Amino acid sequence: MLSFNDISMSYKKELKNKLLPGILAIVLLILSGAVATIYRKQDAIVQNLVDRFNRDFDGIIVIGDTDISPFASFPYIAVVIENVQVFEDKADMFAPILDVSHISLGFNFWTLIRGDIKVNLLKVENGNFDIVRYEDGTFNLARALSGKQKIKEIKEAYNIELQKIELTNLDIIKYDESTNIHAETYIKQATSKFKNARDLLMIGLQSQLILNVIDNGDSTIFKNKHIDARTELDYDKSNGLLTIQPSEFTMENGVFDIAGTMDILHELDLDLVIEGGNSNFDLLIAFAPKELIPTLESYENAGDIFFNTTITGKSLSGHRPAIEAKFGCDSAYFINPKSQKMLKEISFRGHFTNGSERNMRTMAIELNNITAKPEAGTFHANLSMSNFETPVIEMGIDADFNLDFLAKFLNVSSVKNLDGNVSLRMKFRDIVDLNEPEKSLEKLNQSYYSELIVDNLTFEIPGYPLRYDSIDIKASMDGSHASIEYLYMNMGNSDITIRGDIDNLPSIVHQTNEAIEANLFVFADLLDLRELSAYDTIHKKPIK
Repeated sequence: MLSFNDISMSYKKELKNKLLPGILAIVLLILSGAVATIYRKQDAIVQNLVDRFNRDFDGIIVIGDTDISPFASFPYIAVVIENVQVFEDKADMFAPILDVSHISLGFNFWTLIRGDIKVNLLKVENGNFDIVRYEDGTFNLARALSGKQKIKEIKEAYNIELQKIELTNLDIIKYDESTNIHAETYIKQATSKFKNARDLLMIGLQSQLILNVIDNGDSTIFKNKHIDARTELDYDKSNGLLTIQPSEFTMENGVFDIAGTMDILHELDLDLVIEGGNSNFDLLIAFAPKELIPTLESYENAGDIFFNTTITGKSLSGHRPAIEAKFGCDSAYFINPKSQKMLKEISFRGHFTNGSERNMRTMAIELNNITAKPEAGTFHANLSMSNFETPVIEMGIDADFNLDFLAKFLNVSSVKNLDGNVSLRMKFRDIVDLNEPEKSLEKLNQSYYSELIVDNLTFEIPGYPLRYDSIDIKASMDGSHASIEYLYMNMGNSDITIRGDIDNLPSIVHQTNEAIEANLFVFADLLDLRELSAYDTIHKKPIK
């Protein structure tokens, strides 16, 4: 006999089996209706947007075909527009500002079934976005968007209420004619989500990009830098202030914290703090040239590393923000995993500024109290460079080290069996005029002082049979005058000794046409010319 519970369960199961297909049918009917609505109106929606843009603004949009993508971005039903181009001027359609393969306009399914057709999703895929700042301070994009319609009226006039923006494989290039700086940002993937709360627009941002900055044709430290960011932004619509909540981003393997504000309505007035701390050199390696990073990363390293930067001031309409950076390390080391040679007790303090004028001429960087302890010996140095247009370089070095350690630590392969001890004392100050190098020598007196002592240097050159042996050197340089107290060298059966003076030696470095005067005394107990010249370096075999 069936109990009451058995009858109740049987009834519920039967009711579920009858209602479920009906509910699914209703959902599919609503979805089909929404898709059908967009399908019927897709051409009208897109063409209306294009026509209004071309009528209201000085720029012009050119598009290809359109299609429907109902499920790829659900709950958004997307109209996909192919081959979209935006030009600055209707009369000049030679180079587009925007040239992408696909732009998708997404309409929220739940608002769509209520008959509310608004653009809630914008997806841009595969293409280029070229922004130019002209010498008069205007932008090509601003010129394209100038005309009858005001920017602040676009949202209402074009029925746009964005909730999400997605960018994929978009190459954004900004060129400033006044500074000749190219900044390229290749966006692999970026997603922004928006949420309104009265006067506050909350934005969630995730991005993966590659940054390149070229200054007057020369690469900068920002060359092929991979950056991943995840941050929360708050935009106050009442005063135009964009607040970056404390967030994290990575550049190469370095992890940085960022926080601050951007005043959108006042020439993008910045007040940002970027900082980081780590137990290895990833923070500093992130700023190294791209070609050098794999070599640096091949070394095991650790230490107390810090990095702190502030960026403050207006950044549009010809303004440049002030940049101040402090960085350094304590108790650090590098280990070559191949040779197990260690450079330890590394420490230094660094500072960078773009100066009072915030340009190349007032930029300066300092590295102070650089200390390290190789396997045998010591190293201490200071380095500074100011005025990046005509660099003023100052350097002081006090070092004692063994060349066998150095060769194995650096994996030197151009010479073999390198050994010997080096003592170097140097004070160096030079002004490098990149346009007129000959002027760099006008004030060289007292700008150079160095003393070099090499004791028992030996090495072999791969492919050459003779060994360079027992090389001893003592030389000094004061101003532009170099003095060789002695240079002894043995090679096979031969020996050679050099003493003397050389004047105006720095003109070689500066590649000038200045005359160089040398008074050298060269003598030898034996020069075995047959042995020295017996090896044919072209064919790599002894001459018989």
